[in-house]
Amino acid sequence: MRPALCLMTLSALGGIVHGLPSKSAQNADHATVGDRQAVAIKACSEVNWAGQCRMVLGNPRSCASLGDWGNQVSSIGVDQGTACVIFGDDACTRTAGAHATVTYPGIADLSSVRMDKAVGSYICYPAST
Repeated sequence: MRPALCLMTLSALGGIVHGLPSKSAQNADHATVGDRQAVAIKACSEVNWAGQCRMVLGNPRSCASLGDWGNQVSSIGVDQGTACVIFGDDACTRTAGAHATVTYPGIADLSSVRMDKAVGSYICYPAST
């Protein structure tokens, strides 16, 4: 399967991409599904985007769960031109408690917003909307 087709397939599924090189990760937000642009976040197990990091692709304006990986995340980065809301539950509900807005370049230490190792889900939006 061609790399571009893989990115489109993963973004359609809101999949987690492991071990993408930085250059590929920077371009991940430009993948498209139909007429929609996919958005990407970088979720890392340590503060300052260190430790194990994963690029997570999803559809804009759609709730995506991080599953068990969210319980390991200590920093989150987003691409320029993207804003995301992270939630403490897996259904993107603010009534469940913790939530925070993430804008470029991201949050280097999630304990600063009381969400260290407690990100359940997220919704991202292109900043132009």
